[in-house]
Amino acid sequence: MEEDGSLFILGEDSHNNACLNFLDDMSYGYIQGYLRTGEILADYINEKGVEQDMLIYPLLFSYRHHIELRLKKIIQSGNLLLEDGTDYPDSHRLNNLWQESRTIITKICTNENLEEIMKIMGKIERYINELDNIDQRSDAFRYWEGTKRMERPKNIPNVYNINIRHFRQCMDFIVTFLDFIDTLISLRSDFIAATNFVGDDNQI
Repeated sequence: MEEDGSLFILGEDSHNNACLNFLDDMSYGYIQGYLRTGEILADYINEKGVEQDMLIYPLLFSYRHHIELRLKKIIQSGNLLLEDGTDYPDSHRLNNLWQESRTIITKICTNENLEEIMKIMGKIERYINELDNIDQRSDAFRYWEGTKRMERPKNIPNVYNINIRHFRQCMDFIVTFLDFIDTLISLRSDFIAATNFVGDDNQI
């Protein structure tokens, strides 16, 4: 261990050096980082068949937090595309974030196969409702009991088994769709920016 007393140092073993704050917008690292953590844990459990009763909590939190961050990013970038601000709610409630995201998605996807997208969103909404019902404050998978103010109730009551393979498949379904929406918003935004640039160039 290095003699330096600091936790955060640049070491000689470059493959262990993580880079932070190299972009103005570091949301991608947060969003994908929590997703990859969930995926790596799910793969480890599936391959090794051990420690699932302990790793289930960081696994569930990682996937849940990824979805929360992804929805907030869709709201932020979607509002920017629709010229309706650039902010997103501070709430941890997945239901609220999903409803706001769904409104934006419906507006953005008017030229796509909206009927098929509505079917997909209906399925995603059921999954998100389940997650939100069990973890409304983003703390059920981080703490074994609630706050002192709430007299410390058990955080995940009446849930005794979770099949990680099945949960991973459901999360993959949500992730794939939200990735599609995020990419669609980016492409639309880039197209508008390019169109505006060409328009400005023609005026010179």
